[in-house]
Amino acid sequence: MLDLLPADLLPLADGAKLYLHHVSRPAALGGASKGTRKRYRTVFDKFEQFAAGRQLRFWQEVTTSVVEHYGRWLDERNYAYRSQFLELTTIKQAIKWMVAEKLLPEASVIALRVHKPHGSPTYCYTPEEVAAIIARCFADPDLFWLGRVLVALAYSGLRIGELAQLQWDDIDLQAGLVVVRDDSRGGKLAGSGVARTTKTHRSRKVAIHADLRKVLEAMPGNRDGAVFLGPLGGRLKPDTVRNVLQREVLLPLRNRFPRRGDARSFEDGRIHSFRHYFCTSCFRGGVPEWQIIEWLGHSDSSMVKLYRHMGAADETQRAMGKVQSLGGLEAIEQPAVRPAEPGKTAEK
Repeated sequence: MLDLLPADLLPLADGAKLYLHHVSRPAALGGASKGTRKRYRTVFDKFEQFAAGRQLRFWQEVTTSVVEHYGRWLDERNYAYRSQFLELTTIKQAIKWMVAEKLLPEASVIALRVHKPHGSPTYCYTPEEVAAIIARCFADPDLFWLGRVLVALAYSGLRIGELAQLQWDDIDLQAGLVVVRDDSRGGKLAGSGVARTTKTHRSRKVAIHADLRKVLEAMPGNRDGAVFLGPLGGRLKPDTVRNVLQREVLLPLRNRFPRRGDARSFEDGRIHSFRHYFCTSCFRGGVPEWQIIEWLGHSDSSMVKLYRHMGAADETQRAMGKVQSLGGLEAIEQPAVRPAEPGKTAEK
C-alpha cells in the first residue's frame, strides 16, 4: 500500500494499482473474480493510454469533462456500446472508491450518468439452423465430439466454460438433473485453482432434456472425470470449440442460410448463440420465466428478458389468434378497376 496523504497528488498508475488490490480481496468480502480483475486491468491500461495523449498524470486531474471526453474517444475508435459502458463505469467506480478512502477529495466524484446497454448483440440461431449444425457434426466422425458439446449447449443453456468443467459426478441420470457447481466460495476446492466456478458464483441444477440424455447415455469411455472432451480426448478448451465451430461448421453451412440485408445472420453466430437458442426455445415451449431464470443461473429476470423478444414472434401470433373475429369477410375480393369514361384518363 502506498503511503499517501489526502493532499498528495495520486498518479494514475498508483491509483489503479490500489483499486485492483481492493477488488482482489477475498470473495467473502465481496472481491471480484480473476476474470473480472483482468478486465479491470485492461480498462486502466486503456484509460492511461487516453490520458497520456492529453498529458494527464494524476487522478485529481480526472474530472467529469475528462471522463466524457474519454467516452467520445472510445466511440471514435468504434468500441461497442457494452465495452464503453464497462470502461466508463469502471473509471467512475474506481474514483468513487478513491474518494471513500480519502485518496481524492469529495469534488472528484464523477457526476456523469452512463446509460446501461439494453438488448443483446449476440445472434440467436433458429431451430432449423441448430438442427443443420448438429447434423453436420454427427455426419463427420472428426466432429462427433463437437456434436455432443453442441447438443449439451443447445439443450441446457450452460455457458461453454461451465460445460468444459462438468464432471460425471455432476450428472444424475436417474433424477434427470445436471448440477452446475460453484466451489469458489466454499468447500475444500475453494482457492485451489481447480475449483469449478460459475459467472454468478452460485451452484444450480438444470433438468436433462430427452435429447441430451440420449447423448449422455451413448457416450463411450470411463464415467469418471470430465464429461465432455476435446477432439483428441483431452481437456475441452473453449477456444478449440469456438475455432472449430467457425471453421468446420458455420462457414461450410453459410450458403444454406444466407445473410439478409445488414441484419445479423447465421454466420454471425457464436458459441453463446446456443444459450440464446435454449432460452428462446424455452419461451416458445411455454416454460415459466422463473424456471428459465433458475436454469440459466440469473439472479433476476432482467437478463432473461433480453432473450425473450427473440422467441416472441410465435407467442404474439398465438395471442393474436385468441382475438375474436367478427366474420363477414369470407367473400372479400380486390375491387376491379373500373374502365375510364370516354374522354377521361383512368385514376391512378
